[in-house]
Amino acid sequence: QTVGDFLSAWIEGETSIRPTTARRYRGLIDNQLIPLIGRVKLAQLTPQHVSIAMRRAAAGGLAPRTVNHARAVLRSALADAQRWGTISRNAAALAEPLEVSAAKQVPVRPEEARAILATFRGTDLEAVVGTALYLGMRQGEILGLRWADVDLERKVLRVTGALQRVPRAERRDPEVMAKIVEPKTKRSRRSLRIPLPLVELLAVQRQRQQADRLRLGSAWSEPIAGLVFTRPTGYPVEPTGVTHRFEDGLRRAGLPVRRFHDLRHAAATLMLASGTELKVVSSVLGHSTIGITADTYADVLQELHDDAADRLARLIGGT
Repeated sequence: QTVGDFLSAWIEGETSIRPTTARRYRGLIDNQLIPLIGRVKLAQLTPQHVSIAMRRAAAGGLAPRTVNHARAVLRSALADAQRWGTISRNAAALAEPLEVSAAKQVPVRPEEARAILATFRGTDLEAVVGTALYLGMRQGEILGLRWADVDLERKVLRVTGALQRVPRAERRDPEVMAKIVEPKTKRSRRSLRIPLPLVELLAVQRQRQQADRLRLGSAWSEPIAGLVFTRPTGYPVEPTGVTHRFEDGLRRAGLPVRRFHDLRHAAATLMLASGTELKVVSSVLGHSTIGITADTYADVLQELHDDAADRLARLIGGT
């Protein structure tokens, strides 16, 4: 059996990952792994085969991060083969990943966060943007939020799912472009305290949605019941549309154009800068481990450590 034959069969039988993840894996297998090492016999695959393939992919213009992602897919597939007794060692696990230069993120300062909120004030994106900035939730978690999981009286909401795009070929209703899926990780299921400004934004969102429902009457259609954020017709909000409208709004306001996902990073950065413990920030974000939070925000943590050292020096020195 060749590596190509094995990988093709493996991805077709893989049911433990989300459909969107499976499509991404299949793309890496078909476009990167099979052309480079697909003809190698599975039992004869060595770490050298994998390392040479990675270098060739990078030399061909593929980004190091994408090359490492392809290696990770191969490693996962070979781990199954090893567990099944098909191979004795995992060649991808023994091959070193490429070095990736981490792009330094420009943090969102409090004044920029306020300007972003002001940009979308009075629009139907105001509460969406506010939820991302105040709670650091992922876009899918925000758009998949249901009123049953929101208690404005107690100022608490629960993250229990996420909105995910449905491929065109799988749509039963052309208008229903998304569905609710399980959260990304076990720790992604979490309860969050809603700050008062966001309570007010969500209350306005509920009033706006009720007005849309009354205006449309029987024409209101809600294929996913109880969503907090819907289009004026009741259908789920299109994630890509939110991303484009968010970036266009920033551009028109003359603000730095950021990705919608950067609001999640902004929430984490501002929480850390305000003195919130790393463990708490990790829990709020729903990271699977605190190590992920520490690695993601290493630069911010270093700045905070430097600031603490300077303050201690001033305290001891009396200056």
